[in-house]
Amino acid sequence: MTRESLKTRQTLAAMTELARVASIMVDGEEVLRLAAGRTPYHVACPDPLYDGVDGKPCDAWLLGFLRMKKTLRRLETLVEFTCNTALWTNPPERDGRMALLMHNGNVHRYYVFGDVEMETPPEMSEVMAGGEATTVEGGDRLTVLTPLLDSLGDVVGIVELTAEDPAAKSMVPAHE
Repeated sequence: MTRESLKTRQTLAAMTELARVASIMVDGEEVLRLAAGRTPYHVACPDPLYDGVDGKPCDAWLLGFLRMKKTLRRLETLVEFTCNTALWTNPPERDGRMALLMHNGNVHRYYVFGDVEMETPPEMSEVMAGGEATTVEGGDRLTVLTPLLDSLGDVVGIVELTAEDPAAKSMVPAHE
């Protein structure tokens, strides 16, 4: 095993443990509440006359938004490398799409600056359907997707944990 491969495996192991912690610490009920109210409507049908109301969760519930943002930020500090987080949900009225509720940092596999919604990637569909964390490797990023459950055990969202692959020579922007 090469040194780069060993560092990649160690990074993935730390991220997998972090995903386990995230699935415990991030409350699925709060994710549902963040994604409720007018937020899904404005994500699905943005109004050009009210561009300040664009469906961000903070439009609906500021206290919950701040608590969730801090929780995700604290999760990032539990590892000794740069690992950024994003919180995704599947709005019921937008079948086949994932909506970004919030993100921290600039190392992401799926988030493109300014986009709050995307077609559901296959690996996110797998997590939403199966309820199990999954690892995505490729390019210069390592990603672990972990499901968030509500009190009934239904998957209501996904936390994306993404870090640079230590074996990668340089990072390219997420949109390329």
